[in-house]
Amino acid sequence: MLNRYDAKKVFIAAGVLDTLRSKYDIILFSLLLLISETIILSIFEKKIHPMAKQSQLLSPENYIRQKSRNLPIYECRINSDWEEGKLASVIIARSHVNGNITFCIYLVDLGCLGVKDSMYYFNMPIDEFRDYIDKFEEKLPSETTSYELAHNIIYAGIEFAEEYGFKPCKEYLSTTKYMLEEDSDEIELIEIEVGDKDGDPLYVNNGYESPTRVNQILNQLDKTAGENNYTYTDNLHDLNDLGPNNDLSESDFEELKDQFILLYTKGIDKLSKAETLKFVDITDEIYIHLCSDVEIGNYLDSWQNELNYDLDPNYNCEILGVDKDFVITDKLLRIIDDTIIQIDKKPEKANKKLDELEKLIGSTHFIAFLRLEILKVLSPSEVSPKLKEYIKEFPDCSMLKLLVEFVRNFSPDKPEKSVPSVETIFQGRETVTLYEMYRYWNDKLLIIANQEDLNMLEAFYLFVEEIDLKEELMEMLKSSTALVRIFVLDKYLKNL
Repeated sequence: MLNRYDAKKVFIAAGVLDTLRSKYDIILFSLLLLISETIILSIFEKKIHPMAKQSQLLSPENYIRQKSRNLPIYECRINSDWEEGKLASVIIARSHVNGNITFCIYLVDLGCLGVKDSMYYFNMPIDEFRDYIDKFEEKLPSETTSYELAHNIIYAGIEFAEEYGFKPCKEYLSTTKYMLEEDSDEIELIEIEVGDKDGDPLYVNNGYESPTRVNQILNQLDKTAGENNYTYTDNLHDLNDLGPNNDLSESDFEELKDQFILLYTKGIDKLSKAETLKFVDITDEIYIHLCSDVEIGNYLDSWQNELNYDLDPNYNCEILGVDKDFVITDKLLRIIDDTIIQIDKKPEKANKKLDELEKLIGSTHFIAFLRLEILKVLSPSEVSPKLKEYIKEFPDCSMLKLLVEFVRNFSPDKPEKSVPSVETIFQGRETVTLYEMYRYWNDKLLIIANQEDLNMLEAFYLFVEEIDLKEELMEMLKSSTALVRIFVLDKYLKNL
């Protein structure tokens, strides 16, 4: 979850946005497309495009997924006060034949949230590993433990959290869980105390989660455990200040509103670190005051099934619109990357590259989609009629269907706007690529922003944390979501 401690990273594109802010009421979607495409362009130019053909060597993530269980356990550690505090920082390290260490860290909330954060370090020299542990010890005293205890703590936290609807963090689900042995009868079962003294959920707010996330957790516990059937301890604020729909007085709200507008007008990229943290806190407080936890929860529940898709990290025959036996060569991938790089920089050159690509794969729906992307730069007014022509020719193309929904939602002639779903866009698809899914979520964000529904937008802000994309795509999506959340709130407050 985005929090005030890394909020500055969110504003990496703020300089671009600040110069265009005055046009916000007219071109909100263009603004966010510019952010996304600017960052996408930088990724392509660094040759780390998420669709590029992967190396024959295993990435650290894939190595951990496929081979880490074959490595012997080197050491396991846990913080000394884990039982008392119900919060365990578990380190599991395995050794390579070269003597280096790969290890994973798991932050396990035994109160109710389970594995709330996780990370890994791959193939680290033994002396660096020992230095890391020494620094870890300075901040959090720990002790060595058996693998069996570490294993049981992690799985006990996960199982208890799942009873109340909380899932492990995405880093655990995608990578670090594979560092653990299978949870089978071969692992000694050790009883781990979870929850409060009565075995009910216990949530302690120590400032790790944002105020918005705190309210989401409390709302979830109200639904799954029942009101008064869990323990909530707030170590940062008075309990009444953080309850659902925090009741600000009219004068308090007006003061927050004025501070928000003042800082926003100054320019996001011109704020000091202290001002940035203050701005993030003010934004959170205003959303908490204006939004309904019930409505946010309803949106979150309705989107859960959109996460159940297996994603292909590469360009495949389906997205390109070619036969299954078509050979996708390195040359073809380079042409695709070169085409996309030139769309915003030199659209005429992109057209020539696309002509070259069309000779290789034919006039497929992928070619049609890129033609429209170029047309959006060269002649935006021609996009809509050309899109109608292409959608008739390729009615099942997901990217074209998404573009239809996008244009339809921003059309001034459309009496009622709607938000697309994964089912409607990717219906009948065997696979979905990372790039397609990123474009889906990005366009969905812009369409939601256009609804000017603060509850739906706040729900999406929380939901982004559940989405599983590659790291660089997630950074783009999180940045775009945080920024559009600010812009929509600014417009809303100025219209009050």
